[in-house]
Amino acid sequence: MPADGIGRNCKQCSKLIVDFSEMSDTELLNFFKKNPNTHCGRFHNTQLDRSFHPVINKKQPLRRFAKIAAALFAIINCRSHTVKATVKPIAPTVTIAKKRVPQKESVPDKIIINGFVKDATGNPIDKVAIMFDSLPVAISKEDGSFNFEITASNASSHSIYFNHPDFTNTVRSYHAAMAATSYNVVMSTPGNGNFTMGIMIMPAIDLPSLVFKKGVTKLSGNQKATLAVVARKLRENPDVKIEIIGYPPICGKQYIQSNRVDNVKKHLTIKEGIRADRIITNCEVDGGDYNTIEIKQSEN
Repeated sequence: MPADGIGRNCKQCSKLIVDFSEMSDTELLNFFKKNPNTHCGRFHNTQLDRSFHPVINKKQPLRRFAKIAAALFAIINCRSHTVKATVKPIAPTVTIAKKRVPQKESVPDKIIINGFVKDATGNPIDKVAIMFDSLPVAISKEDGSFNFEITASNASSHSIYFNHPDFTNTVRSYHAAMAATSYNVVMSTPGNGNFTMGIMIMPAIDLPSLVFKKGVTKLSGNQKATLAVVARKLRENPDVKIEIIGYPPICGKQYIQSNRVDNVKKHLTIKEGIRADRIITNCEVDGGDYNTIEIKQSEN
């Protein structure tokens, strides 16, 4: 702020900021007697939160001055502050509010994962054993619902396994960036590899799903490793075809899910050497988790 007489001129509020820090008690009292209105000013800590009284000239002025000087220099670590205060002409008192220290946000230790398990016709499946990596965490209820908690960890990628004796085991991927999330899991009935009415039922193979971070379409290193496993199973079962399914929302960026499906197919065909005619791609609007790409064994 530019200097202006006994202080500095504040352009923001168009007021004179008076420098009171160099004034004595007597000078301060004289100033506020002549100018009793509210002022913006600069004070020393030693001038705040106390009453000022005029100096009365007696026979021993030097001893009186010495006592005042000793009181002024008794407080150490003085800092200057610019404050706005209303001062009474006789006993000015200025109070500075303490700054509030913001509290740190607590990080949740538990993460809730839930969802439903159903068959291909939409009926709920109960008694599905659910494992998070190698840890048993839940069993689905009669309505197909499940719910379990995990502890936040440094590991980024995990697998959730859904096992039932009457259905093909199903795998879902979980990434730490997803935090609390829900899954809609569809389990299919396994084939037995025999002929039925002249049609060969292909043996069922376990295929994982891929979970993407919000808005991301590029395959991560972990996802490429998962697709390498899918490619190995396809090479071991040369007659099996797969379907790559995305679930775009009714409203929103539907092209993101389409790009994810295309990237999965390109990786399997170009990088893993799987024939394109063994891969079917499909997008079912609002049919499942938006950030999940399903890889299923095709029935065709």
